[in-house]
Amino acid sequence: MRIEVELSAWQFDCCGTIPEIGEEVRWTIYANDPAARSASRLPSYSEDHHDTPPAGAPTRAVEGLVVGRRAVRFPVVPVIGNPIGSTVDHAHPRFGEIEEFEREGLGYEYVIELEVPDDAELPPYERPPRREDRTDADSVDMTDAVGTALVGLLARLRTAYGECARIDVADGGRAVSVRPYEEEATGVHWGRFGGDDPRLMAYAGRGRWRLPDAVESVRTIERLAAAAARGDVAEVAGPDEPASMATLTRADLHGEEPMVFRHPDTRRRLGTSKENGAVVMMGRMLPARRYSAWS
Repeated sequence: MRIEVELSAWQFDCCGTIPEIGEEVRWTIYANDPAARSASRLPSYSEDHHDTPPAGAPTRAVEGLVVGRRAVRFPVVPVIGNPIGSTVDHAHPRFGEIEEFEREGLGYEYVIELEVPDDAELPPYERPPRREDRTDADSVDMTDAVGTALVGLLARLRTAYGECARIDVADGGRAVSVRPYEEEATGVHWGRFGGDDPRLMAYAGRGRWRLPDAVESVRTIERLAAAAARGDVAEVAGPDEPASMATLTRADLHGEEPMVFRHPDTRRRLGTSKENGAVVMMGRMLPARRYSAWS
């Protein structure tokens, strides 16, 4: 019987050796989601190289003969509502020789084809808890006042900017990414979280804002989106510390009170003047940049 075993490239590149064809191996494996793999592929498993299988995943030790090996590159796709997050799309693999791909970044793995005994005890696949099955920070009621306000904001943005930006939505509007087609513009992203720490997270430029789970915060996100659409978002030197950088929106230029957001890592208020608008301190140096308008 033959199976495929996926090996994490970064784990083996730092702490292991890729086996050669004809080599005998003994690995601890767990089953991959069959629905996320092509039906034409062999039964798929992953090797537990660093003793870090998914929570609750059954594992088994198996011995087998290496009869094939190749590399696979999976597309890396952005996470809706979080521009600094990404995930791997296992449904669309691209296979090649191990020497063919650069061994960098997410979505790169080795696939080893093993010949194992027909009576080998292989681990079953057990689906991990899905987001909608849990009651943690990702479980929120989008029919309450805040959820209704977010859905309304989404509708207004679609009407105003649907022709100049791609708008991606997840979980009924809990997470949204607005990505303008203009390359030099910045998008706006937000996500809502519940559980013991209810909050809204909003992003524009390289700034990240943590906001209360309240209707007023939805209005703040709308003002942030309007500033981004106008081209009024920039990375600049911090007004109090020129060696630092800040993400700034110039809401005051359009008759609004300046908004001040504190970056969750620094909690530092940098300025509220008419020249500075709303500022969030960044945790590391960034190049100065003024983003373009969406259209």
